Amino acid sequence: MRRNSDIEDIDVSPQLGIVVGSGTGMLEHGCEVSGVEILEVLPGSPARAAGLQGRLRHGALFHAAVTIGMLATAATFPPAMIGVMALNGNGESHATIIAVDGERTRDVTDFEKAIDKAEAGEVVYLTVVSGGWRKQIRVALPGRY
Repeated sequence: MRRNSDIEDIDVSPQLGIVVGSGTGMLEHGCEVSGVEILEVLPGSPARAAGLQGRLRHGALFHAAVTIGMLATAATFPPAMIGVMALNGNGESHATIIAVDGERTRDVTDFEKAIDKAEAGEVVYLTVVSGGWRKQIRVALPGRY
């Protein structure tokens, strides 16, 4: 794991090829669960091969630039705020990892500990909340990382 020292709650997992941050997911019946939100899935990664998608599908820098531009526009044209809310995912279902191989992950620290137990070449099972549903996602780790 490489921890981003500038932003405490964001982590890059080279084994899975994802960028995560502490967050919450919402189950269909309205129960909120804490975990790690998948912010970005790197191209060619094991997570991408497993079908995972991040909230920031165009990359963090692109996302930030577009958000800033839309906020500036909203200052003079208030209806543009709807675009800002849509871009930032208000009402959007995002994927939140709540367990790794059955071990509960409530935040980035829990996630790091759980994923660090995996060996190169192993398969890990992520319990992910997305679209109100809990899913098991099988991710095959690369032989060496």
